[in-house]
Order: sequence, then structure tokens, then C-alpha cells
Amino acid sequence: MFHKKPEMKISAGALSTTLGIWLMLVFSPAAAAQDGSSPGAAGASREITIEVAGNELAAPVNFLVLGDSGKANLALVRISIDGSQLWSRRSDAAVEIPGTVHWFDDEASGWLSIDLSGVRQQLQPQSTLAVVVTLPQSEAAPSQVTVFQAGERPPGPEARLQKIKDVTIELN
Repeated sequence: MFHKKPEMKISAGALSTTLGIWLMLVFSPAAAAQDGSSPGAAGASREITIEVAGNELAAPVNFLVLGDSGKANLALVRISIDGSQLWSRRSDAAVEIPGTVHWFDDEASGWLSIDLSGVRQQLQPQSTLAVVVTLPQSEAAPSQVTVFQAGERPPGPEARLQKIKDVTIELN
């Protein structure tokens, strides 16, 4: 009364070939999408490094604020002190976590604010703080990034901040 169904057997070679084809189909769109973010492609972003010497920062400073002349939104990629990379977290809550910097941006002004309170003790006058940010590619590329410092979280674009320096952007 009961019929036994025939068993289907797949050889190891056929299974690996099928799996390979499946992986290629799944990851091909992701690989193709990465081609669009190469430097120089329309809509791509570029990384720039801004260095600030420890002696350029005033003692009570907890915030580093970056703004570019084109008001493009900058995003933090990585940050380091004397070559040692720091943990970073995108968060608009100014919470002091030892060894961690918090960053947030204001889309209206294009300002990028970095809360250094979690790493303030690591910053010495002889230290170098290297901040790598992405700069969106646009037709009107900014000519410079201005670096500011503040003791408290900047309330907005109307805030009066102490200027550290201007960094001229040279894009290749």
C-alpha cells in the first residue's frame, strides 16, 4: 500500500558546483555595488585626514568641531592618537565612556562634532590627534575644513566656537 519514494543522491562535486554558483549569484550584486564607490565615481565619497596637535587643544576642551566651506556633511571614519586607533561611536548623547569618542553631525550646518571627553586623559601636548573623515563628492568641492574646539557640546550652527585652524583640501 505504501510506496517508497525514490531517494535523490547528489554527488559532492555537483553539490560544490551548485553552492559555488549560488554564492556567485548572491554576491555579484554586492560586488557590482562596490564599484560605484571607487574614488572619482559620481556620488562617491573621499577620505581626508586632519591632524591636530595636542598643544593646539585648550585644557578644558572636550569637543572638536569640523565644518567645511561647502557645508557638505562630513562623517567620521576613524580617529587615532599617536597612531593608536580609538573606539568611535555615532551618538548625539554626550556620554563619557573611557577610551571612546562619540561623534554626531548637524545636517543643516554640515558640522561634525566629536566628543573627546572619553579620551581626554590620553591627549598630551606632544600628542597628535588624527581624524579621518569622509567628504561627499559633489560638483562644488569644499576648499577648506575649519577645525574648532569647545568645552561643551555645541548647541547648533549659531554657537560661538574657538577656531583652531583651517585645513586646505587638495583633492587629486
